[in-house]
Amino acid sequence: MWMKANNFFNMTKILLIIIACVSLPIYASWQDTVDYVGETFNVSVSKENYLNESTSDDLTYTLYGSHDFNETWRVFGQVDTDNFWEIGAGYSFIFSDFVYNEVTVTAGGNTDDVDVYSAGLFSALSLGELILFTDFSTQYIDRVLERPLSRLEVINFEKTFGGYHEMNEWLSLSLSYTHKSTLYKKLSIDTASKWGTVYGDKSYTHYVSPGVTFSLMGVKPTVSYNYYFDDNKSNSLDFTLTFDF
Repeated sequence: MWMKANNFFNMTKILLIIIACVSLPIYASWQDTVDYVGETFNVSVSKENYLNESTSDDLTYTLYGSHDFNETWRVFGQVDTDNFWEIGAGYSFIFSDFVYNEVTVTAGGNTDDVDVYSAGLFSALSLGELILFTDFSTQYIDRVLERPLSRLEVINFEKTFGGYHEMNEWLSLSLSYTHKSTLYKKLSIDTASKWGTVYGDKSYTHYVSPGVTFSLMGVKPTVSYNYYFDDNKSNSLDFTLTFDF
């Protein structure tokens, strides 16, 4: 399990709140990933946390950083105000001279005995001013609960299809569709020193995210809306800010 680091996360919360008040969230758009522009540091604000779970009316602030070793390899990481953190590595390559791809692997968790491992494949194709992209990822979650003592194991699969169009030098539009599936769920419970096992049913959710991005002297504020087809209560409005450097 991940080591306890409450003091570190408390300091991180204060730092993220200060940064958010000064600059609001920074976001490395997927177009920047295609262009593969240098090193990036981001702060984002969202209704959902690291595990893509809704946090009701509480917003989650996430600090993200990425460092490119070369045109092929990079490392990245993030930490948020829900005490989740993640580190990962990415390997990129070009297929047939025009399709950009990046394979990523990550490991993360929090201070409440939650371990998370994931792997994904991002691909993008440029058609003039229009860029089409896909993003496939799988996630394994191992969560330990103390009351009653239990262990929850979950395997999720997520796929996203979308497009990004640069209308002019200061305005860009985006639209994506995401489908999230829970393929495996196992709950082990300790009852009177005897473990019992319960398997959950498969489930899924899906949503569409239209967005608009403005470019103002190297600063790009983005507003996007997540509309859930099967759970309108999860609908949320996200705001991000990108700094080109």
